[in-house]
Amino acid sequence: MSPTEEQDETPAESSPDSYREVSSAITLPVRSFFRPARGRARSLLVALHGMGQSARYLEARLGCLRDPERALLIPDAPLPFEMKSADGSRREGHAWYIYTGDQEAFLQSARRTAAWLKKLIVDVRRAENLETTPVVLVGYSQGGYFAGLFAAQAGLVPARLVVINGRLKDEIVDAKQARSWPPTLVLHGEKDRFLPIERARMSAEALARAGAPVAFQGFPSGHGLNPDQITAAHAWLREAGL
Repeated sequence: MSPTEEQDETPAESSPDSYREVSSAITLPVRSFFRPARGRARSLLVALHGMGQSARYLEARLGCLRDPERALLIPDAPLPFEMKSADGSRREGHAWYIYTGDQEAFLQSARRTAAWLKKLIVDVRRAENLETTPVVLVGYSQGGYFAGLFAAQAGLVPARLVVINGRLKDEIVDAKQARSWPPTLVLHGEKDRFLPIERARMSAEALARAGAPVAFQGFPSGHGLNPDQITAAHAWLREAGL
């Protein structure tokens, strides 16, 4: 089969109008990792990895955020994502949403994942007797962007929100939501080539102008997860007793 034939999604010698779309669903296993706190938990910290990454990748880089007085929930994102390495090898990663440029399809994808994550958090809180324990959401890169979407869409507002090297999607947050927005810390690398710091700063400032309690801090680093960002997030949460 030629490359052209592989990419052609229209059945040969048929009009697309003669076909009906038939929908079906598939359930895929998704790994999540939970670690209880030592003693009574200050908070349940839910950590969201970047595009194409995994829960294990992020867990290894959480540093002092793995405070033993916090319970931790670190899920793999539910959407499979094929990653190609520099050497040409491929591996399976995970994504929180699908984005092709179609905003409505993107938001629908994010809403589905937000509903899935909300159920996971509710189920874990119930199973682990954490129903009155504050939930803290920490997201890196795509996970940071999705964390803001979750706060806006899921109907489960975290006690605090940390976005690392991602931006807040301020354009979907209305004035009422902004007034009830959780305290948020946005941490961003000044040398980030994937998401320039000014874009992250502008979205944080837009939400702050609308009345949301959003703070912003830059770091002399790129898009990678900087240990100093982890330290800043940990200190900010501890100041709040979380």
